[in-house]
Amino acid sequence: MWWVVLLAVPTFVEVTEQAGLRFEYEAGHSETKYLPETMGAGAALLDVNGDGWLDIYLVNSGWVKGGKRPPNQLYLGRGGWRFERVDDVGAAAGRAYGMGVCAGDFDRDGDPDLYLTAYGPDQLLRNDAGAFTDVTESAGIDNPLWSSSCAFLDYDQDGWLDLFVTNYVDFSVARHKQCKHPETGLVNYCLPGDYDPVPSVLYRNRGDGRFEDVSRPAGIAEHKGKGLGVAAGDFNSDGAPDILVANDTTPTHLFLNQKDGSFREDALLAGCAYNYQGRALGGMGIAPGDIDGDLAEDFLITNFAQEPNSLYRRLAPASFDDASEPFQIAQPSFWQLGFGAGLFDVEGDGDLDLFVTNGHISDIIERIMKVSELTYAQRPTLMLNQGGRRLEQPAQPPGPYFASRWVGRGAAFGDLDNDGDVDILVTHNRGRAALLRNDSARGRHTLVELVPGADHRSPLGARVELTIESRTQTRTVRSAYSYLSASDPRLSFGHGAATEIERLLVIWPDGSSIDYGAAPAGRWLRVRPDRSEIEVRPLAPPSP
Repeated sequence: MWWVVLLAVPTFVEVTEQAGLRFEYEAGHSETKYLPETMGAGAALLDVNGDGWLDIYLVNSGWVKGGKRPPNQLYLGRGGWRFERVDDVGAAAGRAYGMGVCAGDFDRDGDPDLYLTAYGPDQLLRNDAGAFTDVTESAGIDNPLWSSSCAFLDYDQDGWLDLFVTNYVDFSVARHKQCKHPETGLVNYCLPGDYDPVPSVLYRNRGDGRFEDVSRPAGIAEHKGKGLGVAAGDFNSDGAPDILVANDTTPTHLFLNQKDGSFREDALLAGCAYNYQGRALGGMGIAPGDIDGDLAEDFLITNFAQEPNSLYRRLAPASFDDASEPFQIAQPSFWQLGFGAGLFDVEGDGDLDLFVTNGHISDIIERIMKVSELTYAQRPTLMLNQGGRRLEQPAQPPGPYFASRWVGRGAAFGDLDNDGDVDILVTHNRGRAALLRNDSARGRHTLVELVPGADHRSPLGARVELTIESRTQTRTVRSAYSYLSASDPRLSFGHGAATEIERLLVIWPDGSSIDYGAAPAGRWLRVRPDRSEIEVRPLAPPSP
């Protein structure tokens, strides 16, 4: 059963300045001498201090060699779209050319910690009631490679969050190459093919504050790629978390959890190593979600310009089909270079829509190619789900932000005003971030938050099934996906005009299933694994 919801054109309002986000530094800069400058940076939406409002963490990049490295920035959410910048963020300022960030409670003390990826030394930051301490060395973390995205997950299901880090290419300033366009002679960024692939890293949490590198015994180290995007989830429905990696010009990696501490890379047999043309594309970001409403997770990978984005629809456990053409996303995405992406319900009709931020990596692409469709700054994409059968762009841009061109990179998704729907934070290379308030379907969403029990075990990896008017939707609790970014782990479900939820079922990370029964729709529902009742909170009223 698919609901028909008659709504106006979806609307997103940029509220960056009103929210108090005033940037002293940019996410990138204008020098083009060294390769990594064009690839960053990401952002995180998380509740740092446990006050119920999402906070904003922005990663900065800066100069690879020489110049002043700008610090990362933290803005505390105060409600009502008011944010306060923290002037002294301590260790959270970062210490290297920043790339991405992921969030998770690795020490089980009840607040989200941060892992920062970088061209340079990564950092593990322990959060103690809003104050961050660098525990990288004491935790045993040592990743010398150029890291990009990361994800916390409990791969061995022992109750402690482990850490997966994607690495990009084998690059260093000492071995820097100067690449020129063969026809114009203009100096340009080198291509990924000019550098060797490298393996990702898996760190196992020992539960005592330390991690151990288990990449080799887990079967991760033997598979090299040019990793940029990552998402964890149960992609074969066997009850254990798997790992999906988007690689730039090398085949996608799908690491299937063998439940014995090891993974099997199975993307080729699963049908998602290459696109429908049999090509390994320039994979950037990942957006997982149930696009067709069959209760099995599909995923989208954003790709390089002059390559279509890839939508992999799951047909059976560990079996995917590239449905980019039938879902009508191949042609609209061909000239765009996609980075951050997310699948979420914009219209409140129960199915997942698509947002992608776009922007080329070459700031001289218009001088090189001279094709009107191929530009450095590009418009973002919003595509609306038409009953789980295809995606369509709105007839009109859903706000001035969508009518403008940006050099998009990271995108994080979350309910910043606690009204039930999903808002968007976007980072731009060589420019400020943008905060987009979702005004599309007021009063048509329910917010579900999974709260740790008395043992403080993280709900990351749990799956929720919510049934309204005999239709069931599913979402997975995750923070890391998109590109270089961390998103709100709370789950937003669209329900149209319905007022009651018939059933709320949670499959917790330890495999236990709890049916919490009925609940009112249009509320903020908080559930715990050690309680059978649902805590019902009111959602905040829509912003004026």
